Amino acid sequence: MQHAVCASEAMRPGELRAFVIAGKSIVVARTGDGSYYALRNLCSHQGAPLDAGRLVDEVRSERVGAFEVAASKAVVRCPWHGYEFLATTGRCLADPEHQRVRTYPVTIKDAMVLVDV
Repeated sequence: MQHAVCASEAMRPGELRAFVIAGKSIVVARTGDGSYYALRNLCSHQGAPLDAGRLVDEVRSERVGAFEVAASKAVVRCPWHGYEFLATTGRCLADPEHQRVRTYPVTIKDAMVLVDV
């Protein structure tokens, strides 16, 4: 079921904001390109509230001292221990097979952000 959480222009690019939807705390992220993503507001490592973290670009490294920023891949970084989760899939960058956060579909309709929970 879709739930309206806020006006689409109410959030700044790079912002994380928590909403309680159907009794669940959900964090909504707005990326620099204006896209919206929604994840469970609970780090799978030790339960930190992800809305207190940061929305950053993915940084990859093939070798020591060489870094590449993937600006097209938004990452939610946990405020407690720095675990990073892809906003699109909820998978943890450090341990994608075992650590993940549930994601929820987001649509924009009539200038409102709708999260399907």
